[in-house]
Amino acid sequence: MDQGNSISQYQVDRRLSTRDESCRRENKDSGVHLVFKGIYIWHSKIRTEIYHKVSTRFDMPFLQMLFCIDDQRSLKGHVGGLNSESHCLFYVPKNTANRLHTKFSSGAEVMGVNIEMPLFFDLLPKDNKILVSLEKKIKDNEAVNLSLGFQPLTIAMKEVIHQILNCMRKDDCRCLFFHAKVVELLSLQLEQLELASNHASPPPHKLLKEEELKRVYRIKEIIEKNPQKKFSLIGLAHTVGTNDSTLKKHFKAVFGMTVFGYLHAFRMEQAKRYLLDTDMKISVIAQCSGYKYPTHFSAAFKKYFGYLPTQIKQS
Repeated sequence: MDQGNSISQYQVDRRLSTRDESCRRENKDSGVHLVFKGIYIWHSKIRTEIYHKVSTRFDMPFLQMLFCIDDQRSLKGHVGGLNSESHCLFYVPKNTANRLHTKFSSGAEVMGVNIEMPLFFDLLPKDNKILVSLEKKIKDNEAVNLSLGFQPLTIAMKEVIHQILNCMRKDDCRCLFFHAKVVELLSLQLEQLELASNHASPPPHKLLKEEELKRVYRIKEIIEKNPQKKFSLIGLAHTVGTNDSTLKKHFKAVFGMTVFGYLHAFRMEQAKRYLLDTDMKISVIAQCSGYKYPTHFSAAFKKYFGYLPTQIKQS
């Protein structure tokens, strides 16, 4: 085993064995690192560090969740030549370096989560179809990509990742918060995996050509950079050199929702972050979210989240 690239899980847990360090957060120039029993969360924008974190050996098997959260540079080399936000899920046996990952481009931003297998098995019912499928894949004790290739990040995943990376809680229950968020993120990955495995043919986005994928991600980039604007499907389609019917079909194949469904979800999640992280007035946030009237924005926000934006401000 490569001693220069090996970490003992016992050593990781031992560092946090005291009551005051049950969930330690380290904010470094390169990113965020969190360690607590059974789970290790890391985040970096430095390619050499990302490679080291991905290929580190542990003395017990674990699941490795990888999320490339950069809009422009991502995991390269996977099916379809996709060069955008994506995620994957690996099983890595003990004392084994993960050699299944693809190369990371310079400037890529990646968050990873390592979960010990006993913890993972405790999270899912014994008769769960996903668990049964995974057990068959890992019985040979070899590193394997469990996510059927690299999957596109969803709005829901991006929001949970944001909550993990930006949480500055220091209370005694912070470990529960991070544990819950990791479980939520894993559930979103497994949900996507289950949907993909239910198809006899490859997932819809895997059937798209590279140029078609580029068009879809170009539209995503346009609406995310200008969420306050009013768009038409025909106008967006013409912008990337296709027709509205094709764009509608391809966008849903990649993201599992319509263009305007994605735009609405992005607007709401962004508005929530503004409410939580800034002092912006609700009227300004409404305009940034494409609403002329704050009352219309508040109604849409409540329908999406189940509570009014004023309740966040008040709390």
